Amino acid sequence: SIPPTPGNPLLSVEMTSLRQFEPQHADTIVAMLRLALQVVQNASGSDAFYQAAAVATTEIVQVDRAMVLLRPGVLGTSPQGIASAGVGDLQCVASHTKTTMAASNLFAISRSLLSRVIRNGATVIHDPRKGVIATDDQSRGPASLVNVECAVASPILNQHREVIGVLYADRRSAGDLSPSSSINDMEATLIEILAGAVAGGIARCAEERFRHTLSEFFSPKVASRLATN
Repeated sequence: SIPPTPGNPLLSVEMTSLRQFEPQHADTIVAMLRLALQVVQNASGSDAFYQAAAVATTEIVQVDRAMVLLRPGVLGTSPQGIASAGVGDLQCVASHTKTTMAASNLFAISRSLLSRVIRNGATVIHDPRKGVIATDDQSRGPASLVNVECAVASPILNQHREVIGVLYADRRSAGDLSPSSSINDMEATLIEILAGAVAGGIARCAEERFRHTLSEFFSPKVASRLATN
C-alpha cells in the first residue's frame, strides 16, 4: 500500500479504543507509539531524526536491520553523520542493526526491490515463503538477498506523492525458515507509518529552510504571508 504523505488528508479509518485490548497488549501498543513518537520529537533533518527512525523500525517491527535512504539533494544540506555508501541513486542517511554484519554487507540491498518501490510508489515485501521474491543480480557485487529471510521497503513520499526515499528493513537468516520470521501486513503497515513520519519531517525541514530564506529578504510579516501563500 501507500504510506501517508505530507499535505494530503488521511484515509478514514474506524478507530479502536485501547480499552478493548488486554492490558499486556495495550502496553505493547503504547510502547510502540512511544518509539514512534521519538522519531517525531527529534529535530527534522538532523542526524538524530533519521537515526531514531532506523532504531524505531528495528525495535517496533523486530527486524535485524533498518536503513533510511534518500535521494541526493532532498535534505538541502547533508547531515554530519551521513553514510558514504549508497544504493543506486539513493544515499543512506541512517542505519541500525541488531546483528553483527560485515562492513562490506552493511549497505547491501536488493536493487530490484528498491526499483519496484520507486517505480510503483508503494510498499514491497520480499518473502520467499509466500512466493513473493525480489529477484536480484547476485552474480556481481554484494549478494544483497543472501541470508535475508524477508525484507520490506516502503517509499518516503513528498506532498506530490513523488518518491524521495525508501525506508528499508529485513530479517536475516538464522538457519531455518519458520513462518514466524515472515513480515506480516501489520508490521509492513507500521513501517509505512514510520516512512510517513520521515516524510513529514523532511517536509517540515524544507518549510523551515524556505521561511528562513524569505526572512533574509523580507520583514517577518511579509515573509510569513509569502510562506503561507
